[in-house]
Amino acid sequence: MAGRAPKGRNFIVTYNNPTETANELVQRSVANNLRYAIQRGRGTEAGTEHYQIYLNYPTTKTCSQVRRILPHGHVEIARNPIAARRYCIKSDTRIDGPWTNIESREETMAQEKKPNYMQELIDRYKQGTSIQQLAEEYPNLFARNYNNIMRTLDLICHSTPRSTKTEVWWLYGKTGTGKSSKALQMAEAKPTYWKNSTEWWDPLDLATLLQEALKRRFGGYTGRQEQENQARPYKWRRLSLHTGRTQPNGGTTTNNKKW
Repeated sequence: MAGRAPKGRNFIVTYNNPTETANELVQRSVANNLRYAIQRGRGTEAGTEHYQIYLNYPTTKTCSQVRRILPHGHVEIARNPIAARRYCIKSDTRIDGPWTNIESREETMAQEKKPNYMQELIDRYKQGTSIQQLAEEYPNLFARNYNNIMRTLDLICHSTPRSTKTEVWWLYGKTGTGKSSKALQMAEAKPTYWKNSTEWWDPLDLATLLQEALKRRFGGYTGRQEQENQARPYKWRRLSLHTGRTQPNGGTTTNNKKW
């Protein structure tokens, strides 16, 4: 027993050596309540003149049912409607046309329906929303694209080199005397990044960074700081250093606070 013929709503029809005019094919499509895209073209190899036709039915049909209105056409079910329509109106083999009742906007509707979360994130960041808050609001986006997000924000929002020197607090003393606690207290409610023991720096645009020794970065010079898979501009406005050393190596101090 033969299986059922496959059905679809979208079809591509190649109509070789046509005798109908384009207007006749259009009227036939309209009479059957179809959305269509038709153009007259010439084959790239044999040079056969033909109509290339895309048809969209309101309900599913078989290829045999489509041939009832185009009996001499080669009919195939189109699995990708947008790609099928583009194929039927491509310009490289066109002689005349295209004729269509499908607005081109429909080709991009699938993309337009998707929210542009990245643009929303950039706009919110420019308005002053912190990275931590954005990550809480867009956890899936950050989980999948953290590095790309940070690179994009850096490129768009931090391309201007800094023009001010970094304010540095040097806290020194024996282990357990409260240097880290004091540094955190001095940072108050400002966004704070605690440097870990690895080589890489992460959110360099935060207002306060707590680290042990980065003398070459204290001046107001422009430059870029290494980060995993990239480098970012120096943006530090305040830096607090806490160490067991009794005195910093080199440099001068002002009011026992600033480098």
